[in-house]
Amino acid sequence: EFSLVNPASLGEVEHLLLEGTMLPTLRRVSASSVPNETVRETAFPSVRAAIALPGGITLGAGYLAGTDADFHIERTENAGAPSTLVIDGAGGINYLRVTLARRIAPSFRVGLDYDVIAGSYREVWTRTFFDSGLSPARDSLEVGYPKKGRWRFGTQLVGGGWCVGGVYESSQKLPLEITRHT
Repeated sequence: EFSLVNPASLGEVEHLLLEGTMLPTLRRVSASSVPNETVRETAFPSVRAAIALPGGITLGAGYLAGTDADFHIERTENAGAPSTLVIDGAGGINYLRVTLARRIAPSFRVGLDYDVIAGSYREVWTRTFFDSGLSPARDSLEVGYPKKGRWRFGTQLVGGGWCVGGVYESSQKLPLEITRHT
């Protein structure tokens, strides 16, 4: 088992490693008293590759989905002028990672990660009125996460069926770039 948190765990790789995870979900809410709502998500929470190099060194690369969303909501509203409201949203935050790890001794490993954090999210609200004399309304919200990097250093001490490790991660603020259109 290789840790997504501690880069030293890749020091155990002896050949080529390819691993990944896929989590598809579909949720639909449908009842006579509430509007239909559908949420579809397919997440690849992690995909990682690593290869052992000479000298006990391992080079790795990975992708980790921090958040991922894709949804559609459609509902009829009767408060004020009757209308249909449609909300569509998609986006998320992703991490791209490069790892260098080394087995210093049979029971001691060290590792270093560099993560790039990036992503965006977009939501569009569209209201169509039943009265043809009223113009449709559209609003959108876009949130961007500029690319930011962070370092992570890890160690592991391994012995007969147990492992103890520690990780230090550099801190980074993740600023938001928000754009609204009406």
